[in-house]
Amino acid sequence: MADASTQLRFFRRSALVWFLLLPILFYGLYAGMRGWLSTNLHASSSQTLTLYVAGLEELLSKYRVLPEIYAQHPTVRTMLEHPGDGDLRQRVNLLLQRYNTMSQAADTYVLDTNGLTLAASNWDQDVTFVGRNFNYRPYFLEAMSAGRGRFFALGTTSFQRGYYMSSAITNEQGATIGVMVVKVDVAAAETGWNAPDHEVIVTDRAGIVFLASRPAWLYNALGDPSREALAELGQNRRYADKKIGRLPFKISPAAHPWQATFSPVPHDGPSYLAAHQDINDDEWQVWILANTSPILNTALAYAGTIILVITFGVVAFVSLIERRRGLLRALSVQQRARQVLENSSQELERQVEMRTMDLKRTQNELVQAGKMAALGQMSVGINHELNQPLTAIRSYASNAGKLLDYGRLEEARENMTLISILSERMGDIILRLKIFARESSDERNAQVLQTVISDTMRIVEPRLKKDRVKLNIDVPGPDIRVLVNNVRLEQVLVNLINNAIDALGPPDSPHQSDRPRRIDLIAITDVQDAIVQVRDTGPGIPDDVISHLFEPFFTTKDVGLGLGLGLSISYGIIQEFGGELSAHNLPEGGAEFTFNIPLVQEGDASIALSKHDSAPQETP
Repeated sequence: MADASTQLRFFRRSALVWFLLLPILFYGLYAGMRGWLSTNLHASSSQTLTLYVAGLEELLSKYRVLPEIYAQHPTVRTMLEHPGDGDLRQRVNLLLQRYNTMSQAADTYVLDTNGLTLAASNWDQDVTFVGRNFNYRPYFLEAMSAGRGRFFALGTTSFQRGYYMSSAITNEQGATIGVMVVKVDVAAAETGWNAPDHEVIVTDRAGIVFLASRPAWLYNALGDPSREALAELGQNRRYADKKIGRLPFKISPAAHPWQATFSPVPHDGPSYLAAHQDINDDEWQVWILANTSPILNTALAYAGTIILVITFGVVAFVSLIERRRGLLRALSVQQRARQVLENSSQELERQVEMRTMDLKRTQNELVQAGKMAALGQMSVGINHELNQPLTAIRSYASNAGKLLDYGRLEEARENMTLISILSERMGDIILRLKIFARESSDERNAQVLQTVISDTMRIVEPRLKKDRVKLNIDVPGPDIRVLVNNVRLEQVLVNLINNAIDALGPPDSPHQSDRPRRIDLIAITDVQDAIVQVRDTGPGIPDDVISHLFEPFFTTKDVGLGLGLGLSISYGIIQEFGGELSAHNLPEGGAEFTFNIPLVQEGDASIALSKHDSAPQETP
């Protein structure tokens, strides 16, 4: 006992030490893995940044010499010396248009010494530079003063981002007579910035983003722009009338080798580690932002895995020690538990059996209630169908008595024969109703589908006549043998046909359409199933009703005209058969109910037939 107490104290102290060391060990593993992943991420991100910078510089260098070359064209010089010559200006328009198409630049145009556009490649477009003055743009001022200019801006006419390259146009005496400008669509470089878990931005000297892999970041600054920078933007209209915002990040220094950390403000997005390169004579900075979520998740997973492995090892070691002592206790507990479990299992099995019997009895009662509801719905038609032969029997019996009084025996015999035929007809109707109404088992056996449909017709025929509905039956031969309970299948067919008659409405209703009052009952077969379809020419099923059709107690009929059980019971019966009941609207109008029931297979046939021989059948 003393040894057990000593061991317990030892295990408790060991567990306490381990849980105290656990956070320190976890953080050490996490920090080490995060640093290693961050270094590797910086290497791959730097390579990606170098590729993007090279692509951007290549795009700019492609157009750098074009303004100087175009400026030397004699036609351009002549046009600037004679700006009033319309034909000469049109020749330059066409020349610049051809050059612009060949170079695939955004625009090419010529300004006079006042900044007025005399000719442009977009001369024939709705938004043209011809006639517009750009004397406020730095690329014009720099070209006039220093011979060439470079400037990135948002076009005030086209509202498209572009990099403007300009060159002074001089005459033979070396005097500046105009400026040649080529606009480059640098936004095209953004299409290739699609590295996974990376974002790219390009900022100007004021720290304002003018190129970005995320359009929402455009025209936002890294920090708060100075008053001087904002004043300069207002003067040269670099970004037209765009309002300069601020990126939704708090930017702070990062650990080597990264240059900055972009933390989201508010905290509803990923953080980024950032590095940049200067290009275009240090006028621009190209930033690459690497999403930190993957490395943080990987570092957490690594540290967690190591801790789990160590913890499992310690637990396994302790468990091995404790197992030996626990086995003896477990054997005793196991014996008692086994006895309790056996008693509980027997009680549970008894309760499950009782609940199953109760459920089966309730299900049969619902099926029987559905039958009674269907018979009640057809009672008027059945009453009419029985009253007609009863009236005829009374008439034939009265006439037979008078014929006997007059000794006309042959005619009296004919009347008695007719009475017998009518009695048989009434007996057949009553027999079918009796078989349909009595409680049936759920036993399935081989049945001929055509026979079940014929028996169903005897039940629904009175209502079909009363409601003046034509029922077309299209069932191919030879006999289709299905594995079902015949009375329950009749119940499904009676429910579906009654619903179809209800859908057609009363025959004398003023709302009746010109469509024929018809129901089609179609049966086809495939490899394993017989497929039965019941179609009507009614208005169809509303969209808000069709999803609830097979729910218990759901009905669209007036109070007292339906329990809402018919389709629910039919659905359950078809499922018991191993099939599926569904409904949908037809394109030409009306609704269609479809169900499939299994055909009698070779293996099922002997079983079904043996049951058929030994068990009473529920057909007349």
